Amino acid sequence: MRDHIRDQIESIHSNDVKIVMALAGSGTKALSWLLEIAGASNTLLNAIVPYSVRSMEQFLGEEVEQTVCADTSISMCKMAYINGIDLRGQLHDVIGVSCTAALSTNRKRRGANQGFIGLYGNKFLKVYHIEIIKGELDRISEERIISEVLIEKIFHLFINTGRQSTLPSSVNVSEVLNISYDTYAEALLANHVNSISIDVEGTKIPDCPYEGGILSGSFNPLHKGHIELASVGGNILKKEIAFEISTANVDKPNLPLEIIDDRARQFAGTSRLLLTMAPLFSDKAEIYPNSIFIIGWDTASRLIDQNYYQGNTQEMYRSLERIENNNCSFLVAGRESSGRFMTLSDLKLPDRFIGLFEEIPESRFRSDISSTIIRST
Repeated sequence: MRDHIRDQIESIHSNDVKIVMALAGSGTKALSWLLEIAGASNTLLNAIVPYSVRSMEQFLGEEVEQTVCADTSISMCKMAYINGIDLRGQLHDVIGVSCTAALSTNRKRRGANQGFIGLYGNKFLKVYHIEIIKGELDRISEERIISEVLIEKIFHLFINTGRQSTLPSSVNVSEVLNISYDTYAEALLANHVNSISIDVEGTKIPDCPYEGGILSGSFNPLHKGHIELASVGGNILKKEIAFEISTANVDKPNLPLEIIDDRARQFAGTSRLLLTMAPLFSDKAEIYPNSIFIIGWDTASRLIDQNYYQGNTQEMYRSLERIENNNCSFLVAGRESSGRFMTLSDLKLPDRFIGLFEEIPESRFRSDISSTIIRST
């Protein structure tokens, strides 16, 4: 290991950032170097080596047409990032690192000697291409060069200066993709992150795991009925209740940044707010497994109405199964409809999914306030 690589690794270990690496075909020397320098436990959460095509497809959860390409590198570093989210502490940033390469081998192989490096964080995505002229270097030298470039690219996420490796004339490194976002909200709207958690103090954490009660809505505006329902739900469930706003809608344009900020300010100093791009409860359940969604009777009636699934009963069942498979369920409050107060008992639930729904008795909660009425007055 060369001195400047050692210095860069020591600097990486000194940063409060966690890394998950996914390596296929090259980059294992970089992993070895990271582990050789004291402080690796401060940095490395996990390392995955999906070397065969089958293991790569299992890791990514999808078929792979070509393992050594920019697209696969992006998929690998994003999956590494997701893996890191599950392993990190809440307050740690996570970087998913990928390297996929085809180097010199002991058999005839068509195609170039090359590698792709991907770096995925909550506000950025970077991809680099390393080209190596065939026959100029042996495999050990190619592995060392790619591993040095990999360490340097991680290092330069934190520090823009520092010595870089001198590359042979047979090696060329180019930037393929460099996407960055100024705010977490911009990253969310671009589907770069799945969610943002904003706690009572206003601290924003992207892709923060949450299990508890969730009261979803547009909250335009937040009113007394919402607050009372969250309180009652918390008392019934004996869990924290978070409010959730999806910035995406099924039949409306996405909410712009300024409206998201306005809606979020309503919860400052009082409640946790979750921001997602998940308009459907089946989507929300994927992001927040093991949670209970607090909904009104009208929302529950839509969940079991096949007309909201283009008349496809099987699609309705698949949606409810996704919710069930993520160990999520519903706590249902009554709502007035056409002059009558309707409760869960007024709905004909599919026998298969009766266990997904629990009623809040009218004696514990009733509110006839609505955001629509407030806006109209």
